[in-house]
Amino acid sequence: MNKKGQEEMVGFVVIVLIIAIIFLVVLGIVFWQKNGSEVKSVDVLQFLESTLETTTSCALEFEPAYSSVGDLLISCYSEPNKECKPSKENVCKELNKTLEEILDVSWKVGGNYSLKGYEFEAIHQERSGSGTKFLEFKKGECNGSYVGDEYLLPSKQTRGTILVKLKIFS
Repeated sequence: MNKKGQEEMVGFVVIVLIIAIIFLVVLGIVFWQKNGSEVKSVDVLQFLESTLETTTSCALEFEPAYSSVGDLLISCYSEPNKECKPSKENVCKELNKTLEEILDVSWKVGGNYSLKGYEFEAIHQERSGSGTKFLEFKKGECNGSYVGDEYLLPSKQTRGTILVKLKIFS
């Protein structure tokens, strides 16, 4: 009779341990997940890729070698006082104007639309891992759930990378 009681007690301890392990695994999954409101989007990634390749009306070296938005991003960080040819406009102002136009045409946001806002950021990342945000656009309500993605733009001029992020809020 004594052995049967011990066997039942061991069985009970094994069941409690299995339940505790399952509970810890579930708890770990819940705590290690990112915020549930973020979703990666292939559409946003493709938008970022195509936007960075879009040709602007700014020639950094000589006309008619017009630069892309990605080239302007790199130049705006590394040489913020550089001027565009032929307009003599500051490279950062030209970049801001071009990006704002592309974002406004591509992502209609506001109370009358299904999209409530967007947030665009450009961050220069050193090889050491530190980063400096040097460009940001926000329009509309930028809280709640969103889809977004990021794109890394390598830069020989700055000896690092430029991380471009876009979040579209709904």
